[in-house]
Amino acid sequence: MEIRSVEFLTSYAGEGKVPDWNLPEIAVVGRSNSGKSSFINAVLGRKQIAHVSSKPGKTTTVNYFVVNADFIFTDLPGYGFAKRSKRERETWKKTIDRYFNFSPRLRLVIIIIDVKVGLTELDAQMTAYCAGKNIPFFIIANKMDKLNQSLRTQRTKELNASVGKEHFLFFSALKKRGIEDVLSLLDSILQS
Repeated sequence: MEIRSVEFLTSYAGEGKVPDWNLPEIAVVGRSNSGKSSFINAVLGRKQIAHVSSKPGKTTTVNYFVVNADFIFTDLPGYGFAKRSKRERETWKKTIDRYFNFSPRLRLVIIIIDVKVGLTELDAQMTAYCAGKNIPFFIIANKMDKLNQSLRTQRTKELNASVGKEHFLFFSALKKRGIEDVLSLLDSILQS
């Protein structure tokens, strides 16, 4: 797959009808500060299409991007720790729930994990949530550039045991590693 064009469409804050663009959707979720926005920018080949922040909790709405006029990429608020009030985090949770419940063209959920931290309880809950709703998911083990060989071997074993080798891959937004694998994954999902 070649990324030829990317355009921001809109943000959804959980009120009213979930936008439907009549195109297949790929959603990107993950724990706060796992590198979701950096992942999106790297895969889409844009520097700041998704806003990157050093502070957790920057993304507060579901942000929609149309790619190649063929499909929608959505960037969802992070779950877990964020320097925001409990009330704001609860609002994000409701927004995410509405998105998952009322997005009829959702084809895949990409779950970004910080591979230094590993698969957390919240990440495991997200995989179970997707499985319970019969939504295909794939884990991107981001920040692989921070791993030594020993920790990479350990994370590989953990992910194999948790989700199976066909449901994850290592990625580095910083070093641009894994982009072609992600584009191939997207292509196979969108062609099926």
